[in-house]
Amino acid sequence: MKVRYSFPVTGTLRHGCAGALKLHDWSFEFHVDPLSGFVDRLTVEIGKISKDNWPTLTDAKPDPNAKIPQFPFVINPTALRFSDIEPALVNLESILSVFGLEEVGFAERNEEWIPEDDSEMVSMHKGWSFSKRRPQILSEALSTEELARCIVAAGIESSETIALALFRVAQAELQADRFLETIRYSYFCIEHLFANGKSRQRATVEELSRSEELISTIRTLFFEEVHSSFEKIRSKYRDLQNATSPDGFIKFIVRQRGLVQHAGTYRAGRLWHPSRQRAYENEAICIFNVVEAICERIVREKLARVPIERNGQR
Repeated sequence: MKVRYSFPVTGTLRHGCAGALKLHDWSFEFHVDPLSGFVDRLTVEIGKISKDNWPTLTDAKPDPNAKIPQFPFVINPTALRFSDIEPALVNLESILSVFGLEEVGFAERNEEWIPEDDSEMVSMHKGWSFSKRRPQILSEALSTEELARCIVAAGIESSETIALALFRVAQAELQADRFLETIRYSYFCIEHLFANGKSRQRATVEELSRSEELISTIRTLFFEEVHSSFEKIRSKYRDLQNATSPDGFIKFIVRQRGLVQHAGTYRAGRLWHPSRQRAYENEAICIFNVVEAICERIVREKLARVPIERNGQR
């Protein structure tokens, strides 16, 4: 049995290798776009996988009380998963960046399990694909006046301009599943708006805690309503475990800043590494949602102050 993974590739990586490059039971094929001459797709195959590591299916008895119908089969828990090989591929991505590769699209991968002979034809999960998430509608369509206000506001410089630029980057990183970068730029936005130049941990926490707007936003998002991502991370951090007010969340934000800013420090005995992005998905969503709410308020207030000319009159 072998498994085949395929990913889109961006950048200016070129090579002169004819066909797939085979190393032991692994095979790597860097597909070249005939028009540009650059690699645009990577296919990785792993062969001779032990039967113990196949995604075979066994019968399962669904919970009759489950609110959502359950699949009546379970996948072999010891099956090879993409997460088992992801660190090596992330390292390869980093090495090849020196030669022009920009990104391997791990979030858009295709996985296919292929029997190598008739004896391997068994009941199993044959494979699946991940594609880019569909864009989510964030607001109602802008009216002509609202769009005009946005254009006029774009020419008015203010300290808010930097905060909104940082928010835009954080949003793009979140949509690309780069969760550590989402945390980084979301924090930069909060720091710019509320830290008043403070950078040391204790001083920053004290300064952020003085912001009524930040406190109010955190309370509304996480303590007055159920927030699914917040509930998923509460048990992971001592600042959040018994928190009933925004104070603990502010300490959590600043500690997350320390994580992404000091990437060489050890945490729980492991060195920080970009391949662990997915472990911080819910943390990123929580911090980004705070920034999102604040930046929406900034923009709406900014637009409300913009004068618009109508038939030559303001």
